[in-house]
Amino acid sequence: MMVAASANSSNQVFEKQNDAKMNRTKNRPLPSGRITIPHAVTWASAAGLAGTALLASKANMLAAGLGASNLILYAFVYTPLKQIHPVNTWVGAVVGAMPPLLGWAAASGQVSLNAMLLPAALYFWQIPHFMGLAYLCRNDYAAGGYELLGLSWSYFNINVIS
Repeated sequence: MMVAASANSSNQVFEKQNDAKMNRTKNRPLPSGRITIPHAVTWASAAGLAGTALLASKANMLAAGLGASNLILYAFVYTPLKQIHPVNTWVGAVVGAMPPLLGWAAASGQVSLNAMLLPAALYFWQIPHFMGLAYLCRNDYAAGGYELLGLSWSYFNINVIS
């Protein structure tokens, strides 16, 4: 939970200006001015380090590595990609599919084929789900400066894929 909080907080630090332009996100703590960037960075760093350390000490290094990797993938790959290229949807789906795999790794200390079933289902479910969501919120996402798959595809294509 702490690693996920760190990833989410880092995302909001990087997207403060974009969030301020979107109706859906303009009232978040950073764009609304309720929290400063230094406070958010301090929180994100502390939560990420503490969460990773807890996973390493109370679960195992595999879980800690998966948690830290997911934080990095979300905050430092997916977040910037949202403004550059629609491939971010596939990267974001990896991030969203990781929690059950991380839980399996924490409980068993390994990753097996069985451990990949739920993450695979989540991954493939997220693509059409997000494309529909992006289409419905297309004006807000466009105002925020995002390059999302659902924004670049027609309504017909989204309905066919979904």
